[in-house]
Amino acid sequence: ANTAGLILGGGSGETCAFMGIIEDVKVFCNSQVIGIGTFGGNTSLNFRSCYIAGGGYWHIEGTVYSSFLNCACDGATYYGYLITSNTLFNSTNLSFISCGAESCGKSGFWVHDYCQNIDFLNPYGANNNTMGDVDWGVLVTINANTWVKNIRVANPSSYSLHGNYSITIHN
Repeated sequence: ANTAGLILGGGSGETCAFMGIIEDVKVFCNSQVIGIGTFGGNTSLNFRSCYIAGGGYWHIEGTVYSSFLNCACDGATYYGYLITSNTLFNSTNLSFISCGAESCGKSGFWVHDYCQNIDFLNPYGANNNTMGDVDWGVLVTINANTWVKNIRVANPSSYSLHGNYSITIHN
């Protein structure tokens, strides 16, 4: 994929996905593009064993009541998972269970803009922040300036040769 892999939803929510299981998806990207993206009103999705490699990343925006189980991202140019919201839809009540990111330029997971009630259970990161940016957490970066709240990280495992803390919060 040079532009994007799998994209669900977008726009006003009329094209959103509702109550679905997305399983065993593998996306290989040639650059920093969305490998798997969920946009605008997606609800009750279950991602299982999905994998992105080669520079692409997860983009979760305006998605609610959804889970990600045993998913991974390797080699993303900046971050493995961008979790954010847009002007119409917040990202809320998301669970990332045993998901990981390796060899990302910055954080494995970045929570940004109007997100709440997000659980990271057993998140894993290895060799992230390859850019050596002092403002980024190696495993998780949380931007608390923009109404980001109720984020839970339980039993994290992170290894990196590139310094920094595993979890960084920007206020």
